[in-house]
Parts: sequence; C-alpha cells; structure tokens
Amino acid sequence: MPKGLRYAITLAGFAFLAWGGILALQGIGDMKIETGPMILIVLGLLASAAGVSWHIYNSESPKPETHTAAPLPTTSVEQSSGIADEKLPGIGIATVLTIKDALAARRKYVFSFQSPEGAVVSFYLSKDDVFKFSVKTVNDEFQILDIPLGTGGIPVYKPVYLVLDVGTASNYSFMRASLNGQTIIERKYPFRMDLGSRNWQQTHLNADEDGQRSGAVDLFELGRWPATFTREENLELTQNARQSYKF
Repeated sequence: MPKGLRYAITLAGFAFLAWGGILALQGIGDMKIETGPMILIVLGLLASAAGVSWHIYNSESPKPETHTAAPLPTTSVEQSSGIADEKLPGIGIATVLTIKDALAARRKYVFSFQSPEGAVVSFYLSKDDVFKFSVKTVNDEFQILDIPLGTGGIPVYKPVYLVLDVGTASNYSFMRASLNGQTIIERKYPFRMDLGSRNWQQTHLNADEDGQRSGAVDLFELGRWPATFTREENLELTQNARQSYKF
C-alpha cells in the first residue's frame, strides 16, 4: 500500500476514534459537550495522530548513505612542487661523486659551466661547508639553492648520484637538485631565466676558485646536457650508475 494512503487512513482512524469516544461519553454521562471544546478535543487528537504518523514515516524512510572520504594520497616533493614533469631547455648535469674533504676554509668548486653569452651554472662547497647550486643569467641575475652537507643533504665519504637541473620556459623557470633519484630541493620562479645559447663550456672542475688546488670531491662520472631531465630519465640514470659503481 502506498505510504501516503496509509497515513491518510491512520489520521482518519484517529478522527473516528476521537469522535466515537466523545459520543460514548455523552451517552454514558447523559451530558452534552459543547461544540467549541469538542472541536478542540478532535483537533488535539488529530495533531497527536499526525505526530505519530510522522514518527512512523521517519523511522521507515531509508537513511541517506554516508561515505567516509578516502584519505588523500601522500605526495612526494616532486608531485607537490607545481613543476611540470617535462624537458625544458637549460642544463642538466649528472655526476657520480664522493665528498672526501670539507676542512679547508675556501670555496671548493665541484664544477662550473658557462655559455658564450655569459650565463654561468656552478656547484661548489662554500667556506661555511654548504653546497651552493648557483645560476647567473646573461643579465647577471643570480639564483642559488643551498644544499646541506651531511645529514639531510649530501653525505660525506659515500658515493652518490647527483643530478642538477636548470630549466626555463617562456614564463617560468626552475632549479632542482636530486640525490640518488630523489629530489632533495627544488624551486620554481615566475620568470624566464636567460641562459643564452646553452652551448655550455666547462670553467671549473674539482678545483678552487682560482682553478689551482684540488677540490673536495672524488669525481667518477660527469655529464651535461642542454636540457633538463624528466623524472623517469633521472631514475634510469640513477639505476645505471648504482649498478655500475655498486652503491
């Protein structure tokens, strides 16, 4: 039976019951209840009947389904950085190295490259023993990422695979440092870095700023490209290096 008809019959039943009760009382008590109070009694019983029907309706109505929101996936630095995973013109540097000496209080270059137009990309250990990944654009603007030495950064006396990227698009640029396939620091800039023709030439390799004394690392492998690496390329390079050098 439809619910609406069921509730209408319930209300009518209460009404007839109320009316019959009033008539019975009048017959038993031989007294006549006046019209006003009678109407109030009937309306009160009808209101009670409506309340009972509404309670029954709510108890029988299907409850809305509730769904617990699934937890958001944990994102890595790469996923949350806002930097698209794409190859951009710039420079990509990949190297296998071991930090062996960080005692001398002088700037110690691991490598440095320069374009014919004057852009310079450098990676060196500063006097305060912090690695600096530095970019100087054609317009002499500098951007630097600090990479700690030791805990939380590049370990000492342990071979690692280091990838450094500088990419530039029409309206943004980024710098990224990855260690053994994992991004350790990256930064996005809302402007284009002018790196010139990207015909990179080496200016420093494992030496001090004057290029005379040996630097602070053992270099086993070093390569450079005029574009950034995708994350898949980064992982493939890292796996190949770790298989070759057994670390």
